[in-house]
Amino acid sequence: MTIADLRSILISLEGMTVEQIDEYARHLYRQAYLNKGHVGIHKTHDDELLVFHSRTFEHAFYTTSDRYDHPERKDVLRRGSVERIHLDRETRRRRSDGIGMF
Repeated sequence: MTIADLRSILISLEGMTVEQIDEYARHLYRQAYLNKGHVGIHKTHDDELLVFHSRTFEHAFYTTSDRYDHPERKDVLRRGSVERIHLDRETRRRRSDGIGMF
């Protein structure tokens, strides 16, 4: 997978409001990850089982505005995570030298 391949997977959020991004990201998450209703069951390139839940969207795509007093709060949308939503899926599907999700 080349850098150009990686860039082609990124989602453009240009000109979108936070509300529009949230709505679009939830749609993409349901489409890409939730293949069994409110749950998604997938395998990685090395046959590891991954389970996704609709209720964990905020955990995956939001962060806290107050890491010191309220680290559990998820109130800030992480645009970068939304932009990379398909990249994460692609790197799980295949072994890509030099590419990893941490």
